[in-house]
Amino acid sequence: MSKTFYQVKLQRGTKTGLPQRDLVYEVVLDYYKQNPKSTLSDLQRAFPAAVQKEKLEIVVDENEAANKNVDGNGKPRKRYQIFDNVKLSNGKNIAICNQWGIKNTGSFIDHATQMGYQIAVDGEPMPTTAKNVKNTKNNNVSIGSIIAFGGYNWQVLDIQLGEALLLSEHILENRPYNKKEEDITWENCTLRQYLNNEFYKKFPTADRNKIASRTIANSNNPWFHDPSKVAYGGGNNTKDNIFLLSVEEVVKYLGDGSLRRPKKMSAIEKKYWNDVEWMEDGAPDWFKKMGYPEYSMGIDWDDKGNLERVAKNISGRATRWWLRSPGFNNVSATLVLVGGSIHVYGNTVSYSEVGVRPALWLKI
Repeated sequence: MSKTFYQVKLQRGTKTGLPQRDLVYEVVLDYYKQNPKSTLSDLQRAFPAAVQKEKLEIVVDENEAANKNVDGNGKPRKRYQIFDNVKLSNGKNIAICNQWGIKNTGSFIDHATQMGYQIAVDGEPMPTTAKNVKNTKNNNVSIGSIIAFGGYNWQVLDIQLGEALLLSEHILENRPYNKKEEDITWENCTLRQYLNNEFYKKFPTADRNKIASRTIANSNNPWFHDPSKVAYGGGNNTKDNIFLLSVEEVVKYLGDGSLRRPKKMSAIEKKYWNDVEWMEDGAPDWFKKMGYPEYSMGIDWDDKGNLERVAKNISGRATRWWLRSPGFNNVSATLVLVGGSIHVYGNTVSYSEVGVRPALWLKI
């Protein structure tokens, strides 16, 4: 079997004729050169061990490399290449895993591509950009583009005063909005705590410094807020580094900008709502007073943005994803459904099979 060689476009130019391990070396060293304040932990978050497939960290320091460059019997087995002229913030030389083959090189290329690197087999055309990824370091950021930042791809939704509103291109993971089924608002839910602590800290230090802290407005549910119940509602505004979009924001940026009431009730819908105990004549009294006595209470919003709102997880499967707005009460939260409809009525906050698409404001 002939050996495969690769080419990769780096900040300092295109490198060609690279065997598998050298491809990894070049990408890691290029990333570190662009993010020189990154700690070892930052680099390990940027290049997680899961990418290597054999549970070996991709980046370590020279001391850890020396320990790992022997097998269980104390015999030499070189698993890491130490780079004597590249120092980490701890003063130690950087070391990069050299255990790459047919089983895991593809995984690394996929990961590097998500980071914005252009990689191809030698002799083949270089992709223009991976999935139209644009490098934020060139300030080549425009609304609607996909950019690489912090190891993820992001869709640019808006640009204001030198900052870009980003939404993760993919669903990154499934999590409950709140671990416990209880009355909760975005301010106090466990998902907000996770995003602004554990998830935020996954970004390298240099990348965290580019994330703007913003005051986030937490409005009431636009259809189901009951003014007679003071406890219901969006709660206090918050100061966040990472957040979820609201119902209004997802319609503004991925929709036609409105939340008109749905069509008039069908007979089936009317029977359904008449059967719900807290309803009268298909709608609660407070809802009638808001001017919608003839319209459906049910629960989803569809517009021309449905397809724009469809999001896939890392396995390529479309799935639901949370919004931060409350649902019909504060034990529920709104979400986007698999087909892109907005479930304004909401799902129980403790439901764990809903995806997370973080949003942030990036300094550009």
